[in-house]
Amino acid sequence: MQFPPGPTPIEEWQFLLARQLAGVFHAEEWAARDGLLRFRGRLLVAPDEAFAILSERLRPQGYVPQLLRPDELTLLRLPPAPQPTGPRRWALPAVLFLATVVTTFLVGGTWYAAAVMAILAFHELGHYVTARLYGMRVSLPLFIPMPLPPMGTMGAIIRMRSPVPSRRVLFDVGIAGPLAGLFLAMPLTVVGLSLSRVVPHLPRGVGVVEFQEPLLFQAMTRLILGPVPDGATVLAHPLAIAGWVGFFVTALNLIPAGQLDGGHITYAVLGRRHEKVALVTVIALFGMAIFPLLLGSEIQLNWAVWGSLLLVMGYRHPPPLNDLTVLDPVRRVMGVLTWGLFFLLIPPAPFVSF
Repeated sequence: MQFPPGPTPIEEWQFLLARQLAGVFHAEEWAARDGLLRFRGRLLVAPDEAFAILSERLRPQGYVPQLLRPDELTLLRLPPAPQPTGPRRWALPAVLFLATVVTTFLVGGTWYAAAVMAILAFHELGHYVTARLYGMRVSLPLFIPMPLPPMGTMGAIIRMRSPVPSRRVLFDVGIAGPLAGLFLAMPLTVVGLSLSRVVPHLPRGVGVVEFQEPLLFQAMTRLILGPVPDGATVLAHPLAIAGWVGFFVTALNLIPAGQLDGGHITYAVLGRRHEKVALVTVIALFGMAIFPLLLGSEIQLNWAVWGSLLLVMGYRHPPPLNDLTVLDPVRRVMGVLTWGLFFLLIPPAPFVSF
């Protein structure tokens, strides 16, 4: 939408909305189209204060403010979007949850299924509870069954049904899931490794999946089981495998691109500069797929699949409503630490042989 060369007449409803800007934003030009009203001028108060005041004033009219630049304000119309209630709200999440219980049980048995489902539930509830505390509308967790080894699931998701107010909310909702999932995955991994055994290395082709260990998992294995001698391997207990899956799912979610958790965190920290990081990430995923060929190993198509998905679904991240108020120093440091956590949790080549 282009602004006209100067002020233009506006209809009565637009004028009433414009009056809500008094003392917050000095409007010099405006443009309207399809229920969207944009003003150009200057903020009279700090962005976070402006957003809070205008949100309160505009809510009765069914609008919310969006601050993307200090000299521009957009008023967005929000159509009513009530969440399904009663059986309709619970039906699909319940069916997907039960289906995922079945597929994880068929892959790994009772211990594995219970642990994996608990880790995924903690992860998604971290997002859900945090979003609800900020007053956002979100769906119930939707688990994704996959009736194939080695994991039996593709994780779970929740859908946001209302716009994200600010970078702080975006960061908190994004990071809550990985932290909640790891809160359970870490002790389960400790217990699982304590129940695991070091055995002679099994040859390929015996129906066993060999998992490549991320750095954190390697450190925990060495601490609990001691050094694994040459020619030997760890025969992992189902709880240890579930912990590995928890690490892997967390790492995938921390990929700093698109609308993954890592994409939320990266945008919250960097703002629009996130796009360069996201693009480098997509290129790196394709590189991780091809790099094993240089070492005489097999191509890792899983990384290429994730890179392709990000290209198709979009590696960019939409801005929150208030994109001007930057994160506080504590959250910025936490964001940088999550990028380091990604490298501790990501395996170089997840599944080597069956």
